[in-house]
Amino acid sequence: MLRTVVAVLVVLFAVQARAQMTGSATFVSDYRFRGASLSDDRPAAQLAFDYDWAASGWYAGGLMSNVRLDARDAVQALVDAGYAHRLSADLSWEAGMRYSRFSGRESYAY
Repeated sequence: MLRTVVAVLVVLFAVQARAQMTGSATFVSDYRFRGASLSDDRPAAQLAFDYDWAASGWYAGGLMSNVRLDARDAVQALVDAGYAHRLSADLSWEAGMRYSRFSGRESYAY
């Protein structure tokens, strides 16, 4: 009986996604970007979201996290967006952009 229920559930949920929205709330022990600690080796709380328009190839997302730069507490807001297109089963291309802003620290924006 259990095998039948599992088989039916697998068949019911084995469909192709058309669009996808995700979100997360995370607590990390140390927020690192490219090997450098953005939280001064301290814990950080993060909120993230992403949306994918699979039929068209467009995507967008964002992240907010507390950071500690130059011994001062701040907040980072990171936004990204782009377009991806599959050329074949083994080949695709993608173009996108990312923008990051830190509260109170203009020299860290990129």
